[in-house]
Amino acid sequence: MGWGPLRIAAVAALTAAAGCGADVAQRADLHVGTLAAKPTGPRARAALDRSEELMMIGRAEAALEHATRAAGHAGLTPEVVRAMARANVGLGRLGQAERLLRPLAESAPGDAAVQSEFGRVLLALDRPAEASRVLRLAFALDPEDTLARDGLSESLARLGEPGYDAGHNEAFTLGHEGGGLYVLGPPS
Repeated sequence: MGWGPLRIAAVAALTAAAGCGADVAQRADLHVGTLAAKPTGPRARAALDRSEELMMIGRAEAALEHATRAAGHAGLTPEVVRAMARANVGLGRLGQAERLLRPLAESAPGDAAVQSEFGRVLLALDRPAEASRVLRLAFALDPEDTLARDGLSESLARLGEPGYDAGHNEAFTLGHEGGGLYVLGPPS
């Protein structure tokens, strides 16, 4: 894939938006929900992997550069947007991370990882009501996600509501009442 004028403009807009508080969707005139998730090629994959490695050693600025490079190779795929958001969180740019994740979370309500990341960003922005709604969804989608569970407990505590009690992790029984009706019963 070549570096045509449209692609160069999109990457330039992403790069500019990543370094400031501007909304990526407006600056690049793109909407995450409308972009097809292109297959990630080897260059994009390498840039994303390097971005993740850099985040693990605390080099968020370099991680953002690599995530932006991945966007140039693969477009704004959900994986690229999440990498850019994580780097922005590492840089303390919570508003930018929210602006990256919100359209993705809205377009992928069944993606537990996206909902979990978005909910934790909202919690960091001190929006416990919205965070609890999003984290409740993330935890319902993936009950094994400890970050979503812990974030949900924290958001509920900030709201003065009882948190999630990990002591109630017993398996419920599933009963069949006929006619296609199933009910959850107490743990056996």
